[in-house]
Amino acid sequence: MELYHQAVEDHARLVAQIREAARSAAHVLFEQLMKLSEELRLDVKRGRDNLFKHRKQHPMPGHSRENRRVNEERPLPPPPRCRGIPLGDGNYTGCAYGYGDITPLTGPRDCPVCEGSGYENVRGTFLPHSEFGDPDCCGCLNGVIHGDWADIVCNECGAVIRRVSAADLQNTVDEMELTLDVASEICPHCGAVNLFSGFSRMLAFTCRQCGKAVLRPE
Repeated sequence: MELYHQAVEDHARLVAQIREAARSAAHVLFEQLMKLSEELRLDVKRGRDNLFKHRKQHPMPGHSRENRRVNEERPLPPPPRCRGIPLGDGNYTGCAYGYGDITPLTGPRDCPVCEGSGYENVRGTFLPHSEFGDPDCCGCLNGVIHGDWADIVCNECGAVIRRVSAADLQNTVDEMELTLDVASEICPHCGAVNLFSGFSRMLAFTCRQCGKAVLRPE
C-alpha cells in the first residue's frame, strides 16, 4: 500500500512538472509571437506612410494640380471590407477598420456599418466557440448578416451555431455573453477597462481601446 501511494504521488508530481513546463513554453512562445506581430504592424504602417509620402513628393507627370489632388485621394477597399457609410451617390465615407488602420474590435468601434469588425454586415465578438458546441475549437463567434437574417458563425472552423433575425442578433449575442464568466482587465497603456466573456482571467490580450498588446505575469 505504501508503494502504491508513493507511485501515485510520483505520478502527480510528474504531471505537475509537465504541465508547468508546457505553460512556460507556451508563455515564451506567445510573448515572441506578440513581439513579431507588433513589429509587423509597425513595418506595414511605415511602408504605407512611405508610399503616401512618395506619391505626394513625386506626382504623376502630365497631370494638372486638380488631377493630382484627386489621384492622391485614398481608394476605398473592395467589399467585403468595410467602406463606411454609403453617401447615396455610389460613394462612401471610408472606414478606418476597413482600411486596416485600426485593429479589429479595438478602439471606439464607432463605425455603424461594421461596428469595428472591419467587414460589412459582420458583427465581431469574443465569444469562444469552445463554450458553444465545440470544446476543441479555438475560434470566436461572429454575427454575419444576410438581409433580414443573421448567422452566428465561428471565424475559425466556419460552423454555423445558430440563425436568428438580423433585428435580434445583438440581443442574442448579449444573452450568450451573460451565460459565460467575464474577465475584466485594465490596460496599462491607456487605462481602459477591457471585458472578456468566457474567461476568468487574461494572461495576454489586445486592448480594445488603444489596440496595444498586454502581457500579464502569471
